[in-house]
Amino acid sequence: MKGVLCEKLGTPDDLVVRDVEEPRPPGEGEVTVALEARGLSFADVLAIAGGYQVRR
Repeated sequence: MKGVLCEKLGTPDDLVVRDVEEPRPPGEGEVTVALEARGLSFADVLAIAGGYQVRR
């Protein structure tokens, strides 16, 4: 399985794709959801840069 990792603070271009462990099988009352795509939000970009967003 592939994962997108933030190994250092910077920009979205600094994200790296790596092989990661498969998740454990779901327990009772849990499900596994397959993702085909994932978006990157403004809050994600701020976190990658080492910042955060304060809600006003």
